[in-house]
Amino acid sequence: MKIWVDADACPGAIKEILFRAAERTQTSVTLVANQALRTPPSRLIRAVLSLIHISEPTRQAEMAGGGFGVEKKGGG
Repeated sequence: MKIWVDADACPGAIKEILFRAAERTQTSVTLVANQALRTPPSRLIRAVLSLIHISEPTRQAEMAGGGFGVEKKGGG
């Protein structure tokens, strides 16, 4: 499983919870933002700089209803 987060809209306290949960559960977390982010040193946590913001109309269908998404691996 992978967790994708709209880091521009996500409160700092929630990001901290996600960082701890990623390490505890060995789950990959990707933060997407339109500005540089600081993340803890971890092979499971990464930040991606996006020139297209998730809330733009071109992305609304993909991320409708929330500031984060979960992607499962495999066929289920």
